[in-house]
Amino acid sequence: MPYQLTCTNRIMLLNKKDVLHVFVVFSCLFPSTVITRAQQKKNVPLASGVASNRRHLRQCHQHHHAMAAEGKEQPAVRLARLLKDKLVPRMVSRGVFGSAWQVQGVEAVPIGGQGEDYWSSTTLATTLKLAEKSGNDKERSVALVVKCMLPSAEFDVYSLSAVLADNEVAMYNKVFPFLERLGDATDLYPKCYFAESDVEGLLSLTVMQDLRADGFSLAKERVALDKNHVMLALRAVGRLHAFSYAAKARCRREFLEHVVPLLSEPTYTPAWHARWSPIMAATMLRGVARVEARLKDLKAVKDEGQHQRRLDGLARMRAVAQDAFPAMQAAVTAQEPAGVIVHGDFSRNNMTFHYGEDGLPDQVLLPIR
Repeated sequence: MPYQLTCTNRIMLLNKKDVLHVFVVFSCLFPSTVITRAQQKKNVPLASGVASNRRHLRQCHQHHHAMAAEGKEQPAVRLARLLKDKLVPRMVSRGVFGSAWQVQGVEAVPIGGQGEDYWSSTTLATTLKLAEKSGNDKERSVALVVKCMLPSAEFDVYSLSAVLADNEVAMYNKVFPFLERLGDATDLYPKCYFAESDVEGLLSLTVMQDLRADGFSLAKERVALDKNHVMLALRAVGRLHAFSYAAKARCRREFLEHVVPLLSEPTYTPAWHARWSPIMAATMLRGVARVEARLKDLKAVKDEGQHQRRLDGLARMRAVAQDAFPAMQAAVTAQEPAGVIVHGDFSRNNMTFHYGEDGLPDQVLLPIR
């Protein structure tokens, strides 16, 4: 999962083997990019995946500080300028927000300082103030998130940023509209107002609704999401996968020949294997150990045979976790009839939850970043 905050949409083989089913659940339960405050207070060593991610963020910070020291325009400043001078006028002229409205003001604030928290991308929380052209003093505002992806040699060690950018744009401009022909999927992802590749020297530029304005937020940082969050997220991603099966049943040729080729695999390359396999092994083994401990601590087991099968499945998972790269390569190689378009970065920080009055999550959206 993961775009860690960017989308790696791909056609993925959903095997029925225990290994991949467990891996999908683990990527939800044990995201490598979070650590609890309690662990921080106790000075518990960071998992290797967390440490690596934070090293990369420090590199991003250093890069932006160096740009500032050299008098170069920082990405967030550049994005804000493009937004006000070119992007907003372009969207308004296209009638994206309705033909009866004109721009009255644009307010943009970087998310995460200069946006470095989003790895290869820079993001702005933007409020667009509109006034009706008729002059009747009617006004409204639109809450947006504006994001650009930049060329990044540092990020390409993790995943090919240009491919990620093209995948994201293709998802919003081509894939989601195609899926909408098969059924309503608008409650799975945020509304996108604009998405283009190769804009003003940027790899991509996207403008989406700011889900925070509708009461959505990331789940709180924790080592393991609880059952309510996990089940809600799995149902949503299951619906996303189901659209591929519907497409193959109703318009198979168009889907396989014209939609699927729009997306490319950006991550599981030999370079990724050398860099990331040890980190993935540490993350997955941590999850396996936690589940094993829970199963072994059970005081009463109703079905000894089923209990042993679960332990055997975890043992197989442990063997795969030593080097998950072959399994992941197989997972992103489509084998019909199980191939589907997947989210690609299905982790805690890539889904936004809405919470009811009881504090429990009641809806989830899956932004493609």
